[in-house]
Amino acid sequence: MNKQQEPQFKTDWVVALQSFCSDTPTLGLFVKQGARYPVDHPVVQAHPGQFVDDHLTNAQMQQEMVKRFFREPTPHVPDTFLPAPPKPEETVVAIRSRVAYVKDATGHMVPKLDNYREGDKFHRDSFIPKEYPEDFIPLIQEATV
Repeated sequence: MNKQQEPQFKTDWVVALQSFCSDTPTLGLFVKQGARYPVDHPVVQAHPGQFVDDHLTNAQMQQEMVKRFFREPTPHVPDTFLPAPPKPEETVVAIRSRVAYVKDATGHMVPKLDNYREGDKFHRDSFIPKEYPEDFIPLIQEATV
């Protein structure tokens, strides 16, 4: 907790809000929840945000804990966005499947990245339909009059 947010205690004794470990005044000091310390104790001076005034009820201590340690979660914002699906007139459909395997660096057989199954849909300008044009037809056939 930074210096501007340090709580000001109204009593001479304080109570630990929760259990925690500290390296002040000795390395590996374990402070148990509910432990009482004088305000001028080194562990209280080092971690004032972990303590409240001695006279608080359990309900008030719980409210203090929620106020200090729990915050509303920030909404998740995805890093990447999926592209919009292609329009039907720009879509092609596989009429054959193509499944091939190659050996990876460790010698295991793994599927190739350009595998597709019959019925899979792609944008007509993507690399797979351009690589294997004989395996694809347009999703919407041009009307012939």
